Amino acid sequence: MILLVIFFVVTSKVGDSQFLSLDLPKTESFEYKSVQLNNEIVVTSDGKVIINEILFNINDYDQIEQAIFELENNGKHFIIAAHSQGSMHASRLINDIIMPNKEIKDKLLLAYLVGVPIADNFSDLPPCSSPDQMKCFLSWNTFGDNINPYNNEYYKGIVASNPVSFDENDVSTDIYNHKGILMPNIVQMFKYQVLKLPVKNFKLKKPNKISVKSESGSLQIKEINIPWIKLFNMESYHSGDYNLFWLNIRENLHYRLSNYFK
Repeated sequence: MILLVIFFVVTSKVGDSQFLSLDLPKTESFEYKSVQLNNEIVVTSDGKVIINEILFNINDYDQIEQAIFELENNGKHFIIAAHSQGSMHASRLINDIIMPNKEIKDKLLLAYLVGVPIADNFSDLPPCSSPDQMKCFLSWNTFGDNINPYNNEYYKGIVASNPVSFDENDVSTDIYNHKGILMPNIVQMFKYQVLKLPVKNFKLKKPNKISVKSESGSLQIKEINIPWIKLFNMESYHSGDYNLFWLNIRENLHYRLSNYFK
């Protein structure tokens, strides 16, 4: 079995990409081949979509859809991973193209629709409610403690998956269940936050530092024991939606796929 991971990346500049190091399982029924060099989707902030170095206008939806499904996958299963505006485009793709087409729908294993409020409105793709569930989607938006912009009628039904526990419990996670972050150091953070310069070459580090709770549509950080992050006193951790829980996400995906393909 060959798996394709489609990344919807939204950026103001196109440069070196950092792909998820998935560390996928190897079983008799599952074969993972890296296709990241042959499959890249970038959505820029000025309304352009670049698919494997081919430029599209963001409104050329039919052409974009066709290009996505011509990616190197040979009809096998796939996962969608998106963030911010990319999650909006991925949601439209799921609603308009994937769900109405049974052959394509049956190949979709998971969708990560992170960084924008996503409601439980897909026709046949429920929110993931357990750590091993497949054929579902995950979505969360990370905020500081007691910051909840979605606790109102307008945002009714917004999904807030927990990227530490991956269950539906509405309690704060144990800080010792946090596996580690993929984040810049304090010098890189200064370059990014203050100088507005791009940074790269992050390293996995700092396990057991974060406790979170899913509540009324938002993922709230209840405790964060990383002093240099506390310096910025952020209400929103939008830029760290994936990075703060990097190893938990990676290990959980390994667990889901191991169970599904065993």
